Amino acid sequence: MEKDLTITEVAKQLQITRQAVYVAIMKHKMVAYKSGAKWMIKPECLKQYRENRFSRTMSLRDDGTFVYRPEMNEFSPSQVADKLKVPVNRIYHLIRMNRLKHYRHRSAYVVEVKDWEETQKIVFDQDLRIPT
Repeated sequence: MEKDLTITEVAKQLQITRQAVYVAIMKHKMVAYKSGAKWMIKPECLKQYRENRFSRTMSLRDDGTFVYRPEMNEFSPSQVADKLKVPVNRIYHLIRMNRLKHYRHRSAYVVEVKDWEETQKIVFDQDLRIPT
């Protein structure tokens, strides 16, 4: 069984600053607990953080709700691409061309998909010209 890691150990493993680790903990992107005066991170929590590190699927809004809410038909471009089995750059291109309904939440695109069949028609439209 692996021992729990300190902030310094996690920062060294991830090659980031200790402050960046604190920020990840405070934004609830990394799970940690306090042991006395020290923050400790379980190895499995670090593994989970590594897997989701650059993903925005767990990003929170100011009110504490998730940015991407599938129950409200709000998805990330990556989630839409995965669902439709297309490259994510195709989804970003459609967003830039205003062909997919979307809005911005800070720096994140949130794609609104109410009808997957209609979205699929837009994504697979033969007139779509994507620069190579």
